[in-house]
Amino acid sequence: MSLLVAASRATIVLAVVTIIESGPAARAIPAFPGAESFGSSGPADRRVLVADPNSIFNTPTVPRPAYLQPIIDPVFRTRITRITGDPGRTQGGVTWGDRARHHSSHDQAWNADESLLMIFNNGTPDDLLLDGETYGFKSALDFRHDEIRWHPQERHLLIYTRGNQLKAYNLKANTHETLHEFIEYADTRYALKLGPWAGNLSNDGKWIAFIAQARSGEYEAFAYDIEKDKKHRPLELGRHGPDDKTLDWVSMSASGQYVVVHWTDTNTKVYDRDMNLVGKLPENISHFDLAVDVDGEDVAVGVSKPGKYDGSLIKLRLRDGHMTRLTFKAYAGHTSTRNIRRRGWAYVTYQTRSRNWPPFFDEVVAVKMDGSGQVERLAHMHALETDYPTEAQASPSPDGKRVVFASTWDSASGRPIGCYVIDTRHPAASHE
Repeated sequence: MSLLVAASRATIVLAVVTIIESGPAARAIPAFPGAESFGSSGPADRRVLVADPNSIFNTPTVPRPAYLQPIIDPVFRTRITRITGDPGRTQGGVTWGDRARHHSSHDQAWNADESLLMIFNNGTPDDLLLDGETYGFKSALDFRHDEIRWHPQERHLLIYTRGNQLKAYNLKANTHETLHEFIEYADTRYALKLGPWAGNLSNDGKWIAFIAQARSGEYEAFAYDIEKDKKHRPLELGRHGPDDKTLDWVSMSASGQYVVVHWTDTNTKVYDRDMNLVGKLPENISHFDLAVDVDGEDVAVGVSKPGKYDGSLIKLRLRDGHMTRLTFKAYAGHTSTRNIRRRGWAYVTYQTRSRNWPPFFDEVVAVKMDGSGQVERLAHMHALETDYPTEAQASPSPDGKRVVFASTWDSASGRPIGCYVIDTRHPAASHE
């Protein structure tokens, strides 16, 4: 099915769309063979997503949305809501700073059932929990923590580190539990590095990996079985680590079978749970996330750089390094696979507006991980990158129907940075 979609400034282009209907009589009209539905959200759930992988859609001139007042992306027809308020103003019980955003593309922003959304605010309070649907302020995290993640399966649980302790916070019961105290490490802030910042639990929430500095000064990486309360054999990394930027991050794989040690974009190694080397990934990969694909394989998905596939999105199988090239055009940025209930898709931030890398400019694009080239173009971000906090770093909800991203909304000064949600469940209109 094809139709005319109006791009910015009345430029008319021919676009291909995927029409997805859910409900009792669910059906899909694919733009490409094998297109699949997000799944059901009720009888009135109907989404129209642009699936054309070739056309260029320039960022339209659109005023910054008002706080909690949804707008419609004029090109992609998805709904966008600014979920953070105006700097210096107290709105909804929060005094907003000029940098209010989700943590990163690696970090699951919504809890397991998507009833809550966690963001950071450099105003008061700072770590905020928002309503997962209305985005109104619910509560603040008023306890000390270093790194923190939602449990991927238990909606009431937050997993966090504090010094040399791994802890859990149950929001419903308002209780804290120490899962393990690693007394072999000094009880100092960030003694346990969950990445740092880029690490995740396995998708079932049973495994986690850390970097920690032993009292000898040597860094170690290890896997920890939360369910059995068992630390597996650590890998000695030497005296160089995240603090001197020679090692980027460590994470458990999505299945919990592997530990990934990402030294640099040209040096990523895969280990089993006992830190026996499985292999070095054969291609350069950056800004990647970890997932289980539709074949049940642990994979890394991200941009290849530098090298012969520079800018392409690639998928690398962890057990043997087998590569699948997912895109051949545009320059991919941060990739997120936090959509753990929508297996087989990766959500990619294309923040560049350089005309050297068409066709995705300033867009969030979902890319199918099977090498077919199938995409779903979700929205323009209006995100100008001036420093690290202005990186948009889009991150999907567990079901993949919504995406949170950070944006300056075309402000050349780089501030304020706000947080926005793309919602594909409520299009402006159906295109027939």
